[in-house]
Amino acid sequence: MKNFKFCFALFLSLILFSCQDDDITDQREFEPTTVIVKTNGNVTTQQVFELINSYDHTVSSVDNEVYTSLLAPENLDYVKGYFTDKPYVDANWPVNGYLHYQTNVITIFPRLINIKDPANQAGFLQATQTLQLQQTGKGFIITFHVPAGKENEWANLFRTHNNVEWAELNYISQVITN
Repeated sequence: MKNFKFCFALFLSLILFSCQDDDITDQREFEPTTVIVKTNGNVTTQQVFELINSYDHTVSSVDNEVYTSLLAPENLDYVKGYFTDKPYVDANWPVNGYLHYQTNVITIFPRLINIKDPANQAGFLQATQTLQLQQTGKGFIITFHVPAGKENEWANLFRTHNNVEWAELNYISQVITN
């Protein structure tokens, strides 16, 4: 019985002393000052602008939402071309689109820049009216720039917002090829 108690005590002490307090802090490298926020699919363009305007942060881009147009299919080039010289569309990332193969509906993917500017917000909202654009509910991805060293704090704050699906740092990873 003494041997059993001794062995049990030894076993228990080994378990207790071998446990360590794991540091679960994420040590992955990320792009400083960048927090990427994904909205819920039911968030409107206007609500995205309100979210952006509610913070004093630079926004480099807003994308991911897919729009369809009620215009006739033959207007696809007109819809895409409408955005060509707009200050809220990146000239290096033109608005792409196609006719949906089953419905023949115009479908576009705008990437918005300089969208903190109220005139650009109004311009894009006007474009949605002119081109009869409707959101498909994919949600928006907003790239915010926050103060350096505060990225985790801001990501956590964005996560508490009702219209936000997720918020993450812009982690850097390497692709290894053979």
